[in-house]
This record gives sequence, structure tokens and C-alpha cells, in this order.
Amino acid sequence: MKPYKRAQKDVDARWTKKHGKNYFGYKLHASVDKRYKLLRKVAVTHAAVADTTIFESLLDHSNTSGDVYADRGYPAAEREAKLKTSRLARPYPAQG
Repeated sequence: MKPYKRAQKDVDARWTKKHGKNYFGYKLHASVDKRYKLLRKVAVTHAAVADTTIFESLLDHSNTSGDVYADRGYPAAEREAKLKTSRLARPYPAQG
């Protein structure tokens, strides 16, 4: 690829499909303090990365609340076992 062409193209972004619609770009993954509404941890990935692959890296073990809220795609037996051994509660579906 010619250098001037490469300068105009985002080579790190990726395509993904969700609910039949195509998306190009990035995803923001965040861990939020429920009580104070503050971001505790953030990760940015290309759009094709599955949210579940980032889940463990977003857990904040210094968080005084042991509750973990996540949408329905996160629960898995292995993940729940890890949460239990790390004093964090099992993932619950997101509210509202």
C-alpha cells in the first residue's frame, strides 16, 4: 500500500455485525461505579472483539461493592466460579 493511501485509512479498526447491521470502528468497554457513576476501568478495542473477552480485565477488585452487573451474554460456569473465588458476586442482567 502506498504511504499516502495508508495515511487516510484506519488500519486498526475492524468490521463487525450486530443484529444484522454492519459496524466499522471501535468499542469502548467500561467498568462503572454504580453508586457514584464514575468510570473505574476502560478498554478500547476494535469492533470485532467480543465483549466477553474483555470482561475479566475490567473487574476492579478494589471496588468495595462485590456486585457485578452485566448483560445476558456474560454468565458462564467458569466465569461465575472465578467471580466466586475472588469475592465478587455472580453477573446479573443489566437493569433497565
